Amino acid sequence: MIHLLIAIAFSAMIPVLLKYAHQAKVSDEVVLSGNYFLAILISLAFTLYKLDTYKSLWSDPGKLIELIVIGLATGLFFYGAFYYYQKSVRENGVSLSIAVGKMGILIPVILSLILWQEFPTSVQWIGIILSLIAIGLINIHPEDFRKLHIRLSLLLFFIIGGLGDFGNKLFETLIGAQYKDIFLLIVFTTAFIASLFMTLKHRRITIKAIGYGLAVGGPNMLTAFFLISALDVIKAAIVFPTYSGGAIILTIIYSFFAFKEKLHGKEIAAITLVIAALILINM
Repeated sequence: MIHLLIAIAFSAMIPVLLKYAHQAKVSDEVVLSGNYFLAILISLAFTLYKLDTYKSLWSDPGKLIELIVIGLATGLFFYGAFYYYQKSVRENGVSLSIAVGKMGILIPVILSLILWQEFPTSVQWIGIILSLIAIGLINIHPEDFRKLHIRLSLLLFFIIGGLGDFGNKLFETLIGAQYKDIFLLIVFTTAFIASLFMTLKHRRITIKAIGYGLAVGGPNMLTAFFLISALDVIKAAIVFPTYSGGAIILTIIYSFFAFKEKLHGKEIAAITLVIAALILINM
């Protein structure tokens, strides 16, 4: 559980840092590329440090090819989710885009239940449901759904974001969490190359934007690192709702101190639900 809690803590830092970047009015594309670049450096350092432990991987071409393929696909999903998130925000608004994106965790949860029968206990199911309620309580605003016409960007953001999360689970199950350093190196390199095309296209590169990107890169890489570690010991149906709900609540708490944002009734209710969910999930 400690790995899951660390992943939640790092994940919650990302939207706060992105909010600072937004306030600074720097290029989203440059921030994204800078983020992936630092994530590559950290992943590379971890990989080189543990290089001797990969001997069994080098001697198994089949597993190595699987790792590369899953890593490339997950990297494209990572970038694609961000691309369609931006597109969805322009077409559908921020609140609805975040709400649908967060519910994308249902994809890895359902696929894990189908493929590997990772069924939680009855008490843990209650905790999972409470986590999903908390996510909806924070993100879903009924007025966003009035006269709503679901656009392709929103649907693709939901699907691609969920598949990106599932890529972590697929890697952990088929390859093994002990190789997560090199897996993340492939993931972030792929995402960086994809994002670099858009960065060079817009050409709004500034030192400040790069700095914000590098600041986001550390938490982003470590979030994926510890999330995979959590998936190695905890069922996906437990990990993803807890991770998503916990990150949202911790972001609210961060924002309360960093931006002096007030806590309203639904935020307090959601925090209470997540705490209750964590207790039930660990019973």
